[in-house]
Amino acid sequence: MLGGRYDFACSIWFSDPGYRLCDDDRCRENDNLYILVLQCVNDDVEKKAILRLSESVIKYKVKSKTVNDGGVEMTIEVRINESATNFVNELRSLDGVRNATLVSYNGEYMS
Repeated sequence: MLGGRYDFACSIWFSDPGYRLCDDDRCRENDNLYILVLQCVNDDVEKKAILRLSESVIKYKVKSKTVNDGGVEMTIEVRINESATNFVNELRSLDGVRNATLVSYNGEYMS
């Protein structure tokens, strides 16, 4: 919390560096792992955003979810092909999505 508000920039999570999001044929060597921080005004918008996300990425996994009077914030691990990051712009353009932030993740973030 900063100044009584939730600071979404601090919602980075930690994982075992050996962890793989997908171990099936959908994963390829040139796939990239990212953290998506998504802020929505309510759960209806959240559902629409998750549906759009599921159509845009190889695989995703919700790692955390915060619900408060200001809306819904999710931290989501996503695996995408190379630099196919335009889905973030599409998510942000949905009515009710306040912010969409994509952060490269390699399993070695330290605080």
